[in-house]
Amino acid sequence: VRYNEDGSLDSSFGTGGIVTTAMSSSDDSSYSVIQQTDGKLVVAGYARVGSSYRFALARYNTDGSLDSSFGTGGKVITPVGVSYAFILSVIQQADGKLVATGYVHNGSNYDFGLVRYNTDGSLDTSFGVGGVVLTAVGTSQDYPFSVIQQADGKLVAAGYSHSGSNHDFALVRYNEDGSLDSSFGTGGKVTTAVGAGHDYIYSVIQQANGKLVAAGYSTNAGVDSFALALYNTDGSLDTDFGTGGIVITAVGSDGQAYSVIQQADGKLVAAGYATVGGSDS
Repeated sequence: VRYNEDGSLDSSFGTGGIVTTAMSSSDDSSYSVIQQTDGKLVVAGYARVGSSYRFALARYNTDGSLDSSFGTGGKVITPVGVSYAFILSVIQQADGKLVATGYVHNGSNYDFGLVRYNTDGSLDTSFGVGGVVLTAVGTSQDYPFSVIQQADGKLVAAGYSHSGSNHDFALVRYNEDGSLDSSFGTGGKVTTAVGAGHDYIYSVIQQANGKLVAAGYSTNAGVDSFALALYNTDGSLDTDFGTGGIVITAVGSDGQAYSVIQQADGKLVAAGYATVGGSDS
């Protein structure tokens, strides 16, 4: 849906400001949208094909019509892993290529999955194996919710990983070819137990100084609180931030952060939801 600056629907886009697209003959869902540098829009999520779920992207012209120069009639559906693959975030690199990240089933559990596409929607075979990179962060379930390209061209995917008893913050940094960046954390991977219970990243950004901010929530004694962690460029926690690099903030009786930004003045803003007076806000 596209809106004018005053919040009214933009009637020049699709039908009355609205575009819907059937990616497959079954269920389709989108979780991320970006505007390319040329003004076109890319929407990413998943499409169900038979009994499997696949990475799915659609690209739209500025009027909301599908861009026929992308994939097949503006659509790209990619089978990744074993039967189940879901995009949760998509970005455009500085070179114009697209990177999608999400969780991918490896046959027994879920791993971080990244796929890089050329500008025409074809797989970029210079990335990983045939355009695909799968990363097991822990020994069980791993879910990435956010991906960014750093100023130096490296990619960072962030989400959470099951440690055996709890979920922890998890970040993975990749070189431009999709290989793990061994200068980051342990072999390219960082996991952080933020609190005593489950911890989840839903958004990651790179600050102007190159450090990484991860935001999500931490569950302690059954209560969810906003949680942020600041990482140095090598993946270590920045101990000048909060307590040992971590900030946990109670918002309402339960609170979960889903997005974080850095303002022009350097301050951070996290947004999500909080339960106030028995209702989510």
